[in-house]
Amino acid sequence: MDALEWYAGVDGRTRFHDTVDAAPMDGEVREDQRETVVDDKDKVGRIPYELCVLVALRDAARPAAMRSAVEAQVGL
Repeated sequence: MDALEWYAGVDGRTRFHDTVDAAPMDGEVREDQRETVVDDKDKVGRIPYELCVLVALRDAARPAAMRSAVEAQVGL
């Protein structure tokens, strides 16, 4: 995933990443979560972004059958 490569060079002590353009969003952050991750100044919150990346990694690691069952349960 692009986020892992990008994140390797990021200082873990910062609260925000400079801009949305700097942090990979496609495939890592769902459209419905972006307003939670990006503030009104176009800065990316580190903690919400990290949580979205972890969820994307978890979903990518799940077998397709399990993803379908989980999506059916939560109505996605």
